[in-house]
Parts: sequence; structure tokens; C-alpha cells
Amino acid sequence: MAENTEKEDERQLLGIIIEDNSIIDRSHDMLERCRKRGITEESFSDKDCRTVYREMLNHAKNKPDFDLNTLNQYLNEKNIVLGNDVDGNNLQFLCGLIDKIGSTAHFEHYRNRVIANAARRKVLDKLTFFITQVKNRPHEEFVIQNETEFLANDLLNIFPQELPAVSNARVIEKAKDKLKEQLLYGTGAMDGLSTGYPCLDNLLFGMKAGELIVLAARPSVGKTSLGMDIAMNVASAGHKVLVFSCEMTHEQLVKRQLASVGQLNMKKFRAPPDQALVVSVERQAALDRLEQAAQTVGALPIIVEDRGSRDVESLRSHALRYHRKENIELIVVDYMQLLKSRDTKSTNRQYEMAEISGVLKGIARDLRVPVIALSQLSRANEQRGDKDERPKLSDLRDSGAIEQDADVVMLLRRPLRIYGYEDCPLEERDIAYVDVAKNRNGETGEIALKFIGEYTHFENLTAEENQRLTKYRQDKRANSGKHRLASTLVPIA
Repeated sequence: MAENTEKEDERQLLGIIIEDNSIIDRSHDMLERCRKRGITEESFSDKDCRTVYREMLNHAKNKPDFDLNTLNQYLNEKNIVLGNDVDGNNLQFLCGLIDKIGSTAHFEHYRNRVIANAARRKVLDKLTFFITQVKNRPHEEFVIQNETEFLANDLLNIFPQELPAVSNARVIEKAKDKLKEQLLYGTGAMDGLSTGYPCLDNLLFGMKAGELIVLAARPSVGKTSLGMDIAMNVASAGHKVLVFSCEMTHEQLVKRQLASVGQLNMKKFRAPPDQALVVSVERQAALDRLEQAAQTVGALPIIVEDRGSRDVESLRSHALRYHRKENIELIVVDYMQLLKSRDTKSTNRQYEMAEISGVLKGIARDLRVPVIALSQLSRANEQRGDKDERPKLSDLRDSGAIEQDADVVMLLRRPLRIYGYEDCPLEERDIAYVDVAKNRNGETGEIALKFIGEYTHFENLTAEENQRLTKYRQDKRANSGKHRLASTLVPIA
């Protein structure tokens, strides 16, 4: 009975749109009002009604005004047959739509009924799928919790809202103000969150809402340290940060943070008792710095999730929950290759990584926050045999989709890890290079940072250090004849 009622509502709505052509473009206006409320051909349960609505939209693209005869002619030209119209002219079906209408003044009423009926069907479908998933999957708390999160989010997205106009005045005004600021105060005007590294900000103009930023490196180069340093810089500016740590525990990350902020040598923490801090003055100074660092780190608005390897949809679910409760402004994921897709049967890792990068980009776009995703680089750069050659975008491990989905790709390398201590040039032993190899909304280029190994911490180079390093690279380039070696670095602000 409900199904028949739905079909009657759909036919009434289509009949009103066809019949009410007494004012020029009135039918087109009704179609536009339907479209703005989110009505698509899938909103109709009846196959023939879906076809009529779809073809009305197609016809209106070229000829906004139409009536019964022009629509019938249009359908016949496309060899579309509706209902039981065996003669193929569709007039019987279209006349049936008009015959059933009461008054064209009831347009809003039937439009809303079609919307409500479509939403009801979607809700029932989602609930049925939810019940099946909960019944068939293992009875673990996090499974039920995740499925509930997915259901809640899906249900919120079902109900259509008026679509905003493309030329939204507020959006235009906001964009104009940002461009005006850059014109008045120079190109250094930030358009997002600062990384805390001015030379990097010169390229990125800030980490922007909706961006997926990939930070990639070979193992043990420092991608986690740099990712966390950026997270702490953002948090120190008063912005809330959410970190998903799939590799290290929360406690391990905090130890690194304390060592970095307190300038505590990590090796001495691991040293045997007879080699530890034995001088009382040095020991007391370290304890004082540790105490101060604990207060500083404890005050930072950083939330860490450390449940280890997890599926990316579970990560998405938790990101949505934290964003609703805490108004998160930056998300850091460490690291992509430890995530899994929900399709546990998939054996194609590249396909799986494509899904993972797509979900991470979706999180950034939907929550309107920048997402920093750490990633591993493949061995391809090491196998090319030239230690001076920079990593390439193609070295991103497991998937080219990462490069495609990312708005920014930063490739991190440290000469000390490449050459070893004895062979590494003195000028580069404490240097880390960040190559912004892709930047959808800005320039690419390479910057240099100082890496303090004992604190696992990245710092800005001073202007003098940057100049010395640039001169060294220029001399090296001239002597080696390798033109692909960048001679200059992005200057410090």
C-alpha cells in the first residue's frame, strides 16, 4: 500500500510540472526547485517516473520551456518507451500523469512528499544494512561502535538541503579579503595554519582547510618527529590537533615530546646506570627541564589515538567524533601504510592504498581541516645508485593514487642517513631537506631544516646557516656538474 502511495505522489509531482506551463519557464523553475532540494532520478521509486524526471532535466538543459507535446516528441526521438505504451509514442503514459493531478498549487506538497518517501527508503536500507553488519561481524565492542558511527553519519547525510548558489556572496567576499591581504602585505600572508617553519610556510602559505598533506620518507629518517614537531607548533598557537599513531604508543610519543621540549638527550635515557647522568648539577638541570617540559606539553591541545593498525573507516569514524566534540583543526596520521581498508578480502595493496588515500582526502574535505598523512618511500631512490639524487613522487610506496589525491607532497631526506657519519659532508651532518615536490595551491621547492638527533627535533636554520649551506650546495653543484642538484634553497622569511 505504501509503495502505491509513493508512486501516486511521484506521478502527481511530474504531472504538475508538465501541466503548469501557463507562465514561460514555469516548468523549468519547478525543476530547478526540485534539484535544489536534492531530488534526483533515484528519488523516484517507480522506474518510469525516474525516466521521465531524468529526461525532463536533460531537455531543460537546452530548452527550458516544454509541455506535454514537446516532452513526448523528445522521448520518442530518443526511442524511450514508458509503461505499456506498445505503440512507442508514450502519450498514453504522459496523459495519465496529467489526468491524475488535482491542482498545480500543490507542487510544494508533492515535492516534499517525494523527498520524504525517498529519505524513508534510504533510512530503511541503512538500518537493514546496519542490522546485518552487527549480526554477521564478530561481536566486539569497537565493531558495533564503528558501525553505529557510520550509521549516524549516513543518516545525517540522507536528508537533502537547499544547495548553495555557486556565486555565494560570502565565499566571494572571503576570497577577496584573503587576496587583498596578500596584495597589501605581500605574498607572505598566511592562508592556513603555520607549520612553525617560516621557510616551509613561504612555499605552502599555511596548511589549508581541506588539504591532504603527505609527508614521506624512508624509515628512520624522521618523518614521525617532523610530523609531531609540526603538530606541536600548531598546538602551541592554540589550535586543537588530533594525532592517529598507528606505529608508536601514546607514551612513546610523549617521551619524544618531553625530550624535544626539554632538550633532553634520548641516549642518556637509555644508557646503563654507570653511564647515565652522574654529575649532580647536570642531573638536577635535566630534571628541572623535564619538569618544565611536562607542564608545557601537558598544556598543549593535542589528542593522541594509539590503537595501532586499524581500518581507515574506523579512523574516519573517530575523526568525525573528535571533530564534533573538540572542534579539531589539524589531523596527523602516522602512517598510511599501517592502515587497512574495510575490504579485508582485497589482496591488491595498490588498490587498498588508493582507497585509504581517498578516505583521508575525504576526511580533510568533509571536516574542512588539513590532514597530514605520513607515508613511507620505496627503495627505488636507493636502488638508483646516485646518493645525491632526490627522491621522486614516483617513489611513494604502494600507490600512485597517493600522489593524485594529495594536495601537497613533501619528501624528507637526511644526508647523514644516506652517506653515513664518516662519508657525510660536515656541512650536511645535521641537515634535513624537505622537498615540496607537489603543491596544488602554490609553488614547489626545497627547504632545509636542522635536525637535532639527540632530541629528535627539527629546528629552523638561522639566516647565516642557510647562507652557508646554500654556498656549499652551489660549490658542490659547480664542481660535480650535476644540474639537477638545487643550488639554492627557499629563503627564510
